Amino acid sequence: MLRTQTICLGLIIGVLAQPLGAGEQMSIVEFSELTTGKTFDFYADGVAYGIERYWPNNRVEWIDDRGRCLFGDYYEWQGKICFNYNDWGENAQTPPQCWDFEREGDKIFAYFFDPTQPRVPIEMKPSPEPLACAGPEVGA
Repeated sequence: MLRTQTICLGLIIGVLAQPLGAGEQMSIVEFSELTTGKTFDFYADGVAYGIERYWPNNRVEWIDDRGRCLFGDYYEWQGKICFNYNDWGENAQTPPQCWDFEREGDKIFAYFFDPTQPRVPIEMKPSPEPLACAGPEVGA
């Protein structure tokens, strides 16, 4: 009887310990299948955060906060999906940015991986507008 109560208590504590709003974490395969060929807008607390387009073979383009188009790729690392943009270069001070992507019903949320900070949801929504990037090295 005591063993059954201990197991039940452990299950209850496990459920209560889940972060509020925790969705189902996406693998890189699920993420690629959902995003390839599409453009997404990102929102933090309802405010537009950025826009990104996903290409085949884990290629990506992002418009930064200065309006520059950054081209790069993404890969899986320890269950996270990490992005590296080509203009950062080998000697750049900016490391790859790693994220958890979760589905919550029909919504997708991105959570930047930083174990020292609280998880802040960034909502991804399909963009009605195409990304306004001409392509890598255009005009160079």
